[in-house]
Amino acid sequence: MPLSQVTLSPSAICSSPRKLMFEEVLIPQEVREAAARANVANDARQIRDGKADPALAGRFWPLAAKLYPGYEDVKEPEVQIPLLYQRLPVGCNVACTGCYTSADTWRAKETHLNYPETVDVVRQAADLGCRVVKLIGDGELGLVRKLPDFVHEAKKFGVDTIICTNALRDAPPMRGALDAGARLYIKHWAESAELMDSMTKPRGKGYEFETGKLGPAPRLLYEYFERAPDRVGVQVAFDDRNMRDAMNIIARLRNTLPVYAEPFIETQTDPAIRVVSTKSCVHEPPYTAWATTVGSSGELCPGSFVDNNAFSIRESGLLEGLNTAFTQRADFFNARYVRSKEGCYCATHESNGTQELLPGTQLVTLGVNEVRQQ
Repeated sequence: MPLSQVTLSPSAICSSPRKLMFEEVLIPQEVREAAARANVANDARQIRDGKADPALAGRFWPLAAKLYPGYEDVKEPEVQIPLLYQRLPVGCNVACTGCYTSADTWRAKETHLNYPETVDVVRQAADLGCRVVKLIGDGELGLVRKLPDFVHEAKKFGVDTIICTNALRDAPPMRGALDAGARLYIKHWAESAELMDSMTKPRGKGYEFETGKLGPAPRLLYEYFERAPDRVGVQVAFDDRNMRDAMNIIARLRNTLPVYAEPFIETQTDPAIRVVSTKSCVHEPPYTAWATTVGSSGELCPGSFVDNNAFSIRESGLLEGLNTAFTQRADFFNARYVRSKEGCYCATHESNGTQELLPGTQLVTLGVNEVRQQ
């Protein structure tokens, strides 16, 4: 349904307190801010030591002072990444439109990290202050046989695990990971199996839905929520195809369990939609200042979860990659020090890869993200 035909109700969504996302609980804002200042101070040290691209070094000082006030006061600059986004090499049982990892055409590669190597990435991240590893692909993580082992290994390093899953099939590895202490974001994009299937294109049998205290939802969301209610949340992606359902889901569940909402930026078909994926009321650093993404072949990714302009850290290691990337590579630099008119963190997010607000549009707060409607 076109967004212009949907009646959005901010009061219905924002009148009640929302359940904090797992990341907000495990990595408080003050930790994110402290890590951001430490990383920017470390970039400044790289520049002073003559280890930066001269063109980037010239842009750094005014941008850093404007976007990260207080970084100059950091006594011992060092790389800190409280959050690691990690993709494991695995295919998928759905073919979602606009998938950023192209999981529908996924094939195993010789370059993919093996299991010990994926665990070692977490070890390296833990040495840099990592508190949480969030598994975001490549495909459906319930197909990773050693997923429970991965959760146990991460826990040995003092790192909690968050897993994104489509929960199409009841997979023993996913149940094992949940029982091992992992937190799950379960895909919940629609209020009917028919719409869910049309958006995800399951391979084989489609989704089964139930209706209960969580409303119409995938059957496995109910089962996993009953199994570990404090460690199960939902991921809601939205565009003009499912906006009404997405608004209903967020409004209904936001004070019951963590809701991670994000737009389908690449698949929007209604020109009235303008979206930004930032919180509306909290001024905080962009995630590239305090988190990082490592792909399934050991690639360090700049400013997104995809491999465009990424580079391998298999030989150099995570620390060396993060030490140099943001002062020697333009894509990484821009992800951390993007220009904005206002200069605050929210404005930085808003101007990073998003479209300008159309005249006459209306801002509607979803509690986690924002949607703009003409």
